Parts: sequence; C-alpha cells; structure tokens
Amino acid sequence: MEIIYSSKFAREYKKLPNNIKYRIIFDISKDKNTVHFHAVGDHDIYQ
Repeated sequence: MEIIYSSKFAREYKKLPNNIKYRIIFDISKDKNTVHFHAVGDHDIYQ
C-alpha cells in the first residue's frame, strides 16, 4: 500500500499537541492501494 501525505497534512500534523483528539481527512483509492492524507485538526465540537 502506498501512503501519500500532502504538504499541508505534514505541516499541520507536526504542530499538533499530543493531548487532543484528532480529525484526520484522508481518502483511499478505489483499488485500495493508495491512501492520501490531506489535513488534520481537533474535535473541539465534541468537547
């Protein structure tokens, strides 16, 4: 399986503290051989 991280995802992921819940936006290709990670954030709507 190939995993591709967008530059936006890499920048945002490095900045996240360890003590929050994450929202990770990604998609899987139709053949299920590639995963693209697009963005991250926190789940502040659930807190």
